[in-house]
Amino acid sequence: MLSRARWGAALMGAVAGLIVMVVVSLIVLVISGGAGGDLDSTGQFVVLAFGLFLGQFAAGYVGGRLTSADQPAFHGSLSAMTLYAIISMLGLAAGSPAGILTLLFFGIVAALVGYAGGLLGGRPREES
Repeated sequence: MLSRARWGAALMGAVAGLIVMVVVSLIVLVISGGAGGDLDSTGQFVVLAFGLFLGQFAAGYVGGRLTSADQPAFHGSLSAMTLYAIISMLGLAAGSPAGILTLLFFGIVAALVGYAGGLLGGRPREES
């Protein structure tokens, strides 16, 4: 299955998802720091988790959109998993205490969210 993967689509999806995640993170940073810290730590966590899932969905959407019509969900999952691998490696390098079960669980979540994004991105396009 991986031999038929279009890695260009997966990488472009991961880049798109990363951009979405960075924008959401910057918005949270500006709101929490610029408004006198209106968001407490729980609020920041919820918004950042939403940004993480939104980034994975965007990665899946772009990955599914840029591939052939027969495998958009696969490429959506592949894009989200690529993004998740990059984010996880950066987090572990920064000293994250995440255990292997946590990483595996959120890897599965990333694959499912990317799958949904790929399905949406791979829908047949309407002719104008």
